[in-house]
Amino acid sequence: MTGFFNPQGFLTATRQEITRRNGKWALDDVVLRTTLTDYETERRVRSPCSDGVYVHGLFLEGAGLDTKTRCLRESKAADVYVPMPVIEIRAMMGKDRDKLLEGGKYYKCPVYKSPRRTDIYRIYEPYMKSEVDPDHWCLRGVAMLCWKP
Repeated sequence: MTGFFNPQGFLTATRQEITRRNGKWALDDVVLRTTLTDYETERRVRSPCSDGVYVHGLFLEGAGLDTKTRCLRESKAADVYVPMPVIEIRAMMGKDRDKLLEGGKYYKCPVYKSPRRTDIYRIYEPYMKSEVDPDHWCLRGVAMLCWKP
């Protein structure tokens, strides 16, 4: 995704393709579901994602990532930009994603094309697991970037 001129178009195409495969789905009801994989780099991926895409090359700014629980954590003093593992993005029905998120703490983390954080550069907002209230990460300005400044 980091090398695309239009990453939003790529994610829209992903939603459209999966909606076509599931003939009874309406595109307006389909949302993206993001899962952090165990693959630290793209070289470890051995087969394509069956119902979605794998994305790599994103950096987390303002927080760290617990590699065992895949939850957001406080960043270490020297780690300004934390490389994210390979991310699996799938399309699913919005009501099903809402059921998955019930009862948990999730931060809606914005992903930007560049460090300039405006709506023009925003790509999408995956839900990231958190052990603390999501407002904690919002106040810290946590976001993912497509490249490391």
